This record gives sequence, C-alpha cells and structure tokens, in this order.
Amino acid sequence: MKRNNKFFKFLRNAFLTLIHPIGFLLGISLLIATGAKYLTPAQADAIAVFGLFFPLLYSLSLLSLLVMTILRSKFGYVLLVILLFATPTLTRYVSFNAKAKEKEIKLLSYNVHGFNGFDKTKNHPDIQNKIIEFIAPQHFDLVCLQEFRSWSGSIPNDVAFLAQNMGLKYTYFEGYWKRGGIQSDGFLILSNFPFLNKGVILSETRRNIGVYADILIATDVIVRVANIHLVSFSLVQGEINLFSEGAMLEMETIKLHGKNIFGKLRNSFKVRATEITDLKKFLSSDDIPMLICGDFNDTPASYIFEQMNKMSYIDSHLSAGNGFGATYAGKIPWLRIDYIFHSDDIYPGKSKVYKIPYSDHFPVSLSFSVKP
Repeated sequence: MKRNNKFFKFLRNAFLTLIHPIGFLLGISLLIATGAKYLTPAQADAIAVFGLFFPLLYSLSLLSLLVMTILRSKFGYVLLVILLFATPTLTRYVSFNAKAKEKEIKLLSYNVHGFNGFDKTKNHPDIQNKIIEFIAPQHFDLVCLQEFRSWSGSIPNDVAFLAQNMGLKYTYFEGYWKRGGIQSDGFLILSNFPFLNKGVILSETRRNIGVYADILIATDVIVRVANIHLVSFSLVQGEINLFSEGAMLEMETIKLHGKNIFGKLRNSFKVRATEITDLKKFLSSDDIPMLICGDFNDTPASYIFEQMNKMSYIDSHLSAGNGFGATYAGKIPWLRIDYIFHSDDIYPGKSKVYKIPYSDHFPVSLSFSVKP
C-alpha cells in the first residue's frame, strides 16, 4: 500500500513539475491577449499578435486549470483568477440569441475572394454563378461585397450581371486603389433602395478602406451603409497551413514559415491601426442610422473591435446572432473577422453566418428595422 502511495505521489509531482511552467506561460500569454485590445498596434504590434490567439490561449488555460484542480495544485487559484479576468473578452466571441426573429430589411456582407473560390471550388469557372444561386433566393435588400473582381474584364457588365440575377436595382462599385494595383478589385454595394449619396472612405495608407451609400429605405427614413475591408494578413497557403492540426508542432514547418508569419502579422496590425483611425474620423462626421459591414481582418479581442465598441457601434452577432460565429473559412477555426456593426437606432432582428464553400470567408447577414 505504501509503495502505491509513493508511486502516485511521484506521478503527481512529475505532472506538477510539467504543468506549472506550462500553466504559467499560458496564464501570462492570456493576460497579454486580454490586454491587447487596449493598446494600439501602432506602438504594440507584437502584443496584438497574442490577441489573435485569444480563444486558443483561453481553452488551453482552462485545460491546464482542470489538470491542476485534479492534482490539487495551489497555482490553479492564480490561473483561475486570470481566466475570470479574461472571461469578459470571451463573451465577445459567443452569442446566444436563438429566438431572434427576422425583420423586414435584410443585409448581406460577403468577401467573395475575387470569385476565385476556395479549396474544392478554387478557380471554379462559374463561381460567381454559385454565389448568385446562394444569394438570389434569400431576397436580400442590401448586399455588400468585398474583393469584387471582374471575371470578364468589364466591370460595368459584371456588376449589371450580378444586380440583374440577384434581383437588385441599384449598384455602386469603387476600386481599392485610385492608381496602381488591380483596378478591378474593389467594393460593391447592391440595393433594392435608391442611393441619395455615396462615396469612398480613404485612408492615409492611400488605399480606399471602404465605400458608403446613404440609402432611402422608406419615406423620410435614411440609413448609411458602409462597406469596409481593412488590410489583410497576406498569408500564403503554406503559412496558413501552419495553423492546421498538428502543423504547429512540426519544427521544420515552424522554421520555414514562423518568422515570416510573425512579421506579416505585426505589419498588418500596424496598418490596421492607421486604418481604424481613418474609419473613426469618417464615422464621427454625421449623425445618421449606420450599418458598418465588411472584412475587418481582426478578432473580437482586438484593438479594432475595441475602437468600434468605444464608438458605441454594436456587433450584430452579439445583439442578434447565435453561437461562435466564426467567419474565416480556412484552417484557423476560431477566427471571426467579418462583422456587421450597427448604431443603436438600428433595431436588429436576426444575424447569421452561412457556411458555404465559395470563398475563404463566410457571408454574414442581418435583418433589421430603423427607428423612424
């Protein structure tokens, strides 16, 4: 009996020797990830990278706490305090509005990835038709597309083709770049309601970060829709594969891509810090019911999300969605980077994420009404 007690005590001490440093590193990393939203990446770009991995760090910290609880480690209390501190940030990821009801106006936001498809549908010759087949039967009143790219070489013809087949009357297209770049890449807003005013949202980075349209949805009821695309991480497929199951444990893969990935992540965080400042200037210019949708390329634990929150714009997934709501279709399963934010004079009905395989993003929708 004494031998058994000594053996179990030895095993316990061995596990504690292993789990304590792991738990310590996870706890510190989770604290940094939780605080990332308060620090501008312009000055703290490395810290912003921790925020990107918040869900993973939280899950691993929770698992470590479970092991420490079983082993009766007092260090578990420290980890528990850190997890409690991080929990409010976790609530930005998960929403429970299962009984939310559809309202009369429906908006869809979708990064269509240049109509190139993704994985099994990549380079599909008629991917635009697949996307139309998804959108048309849903009878959306407003559709905002990012990464629109002409597939025929004629932007007006392709825009008209989409509008006609989606059953939408009014269109507004603008490219990402005034000069240089791929001129057919850009933003497209399609609407059942007429535009009263429209324009681009320019950034100091010399790229259009979005377009907007003031839309007359009823007599004396106007809503401004902003279609946004903040700069991406620009990871190539080999770098994205690093985040797949098991790949993060393969040293050769990490050596090959790790440094380059970290550099790209830090640079994109810095650029988005400038872009969100420019977007804030635009959003503060008028007092009008607002819907700000698109690909923000940042998570709910980010500085970008925090800035939208500080301006009192509401994440529609939290106000009207259900579940985890991840919008990235690739091998990073926890990423929610596409949003529909709304002002408090927009009444949300139901928010959805559609898991369709035609892009590296999933589309997001919101039904809503507007305070007269």
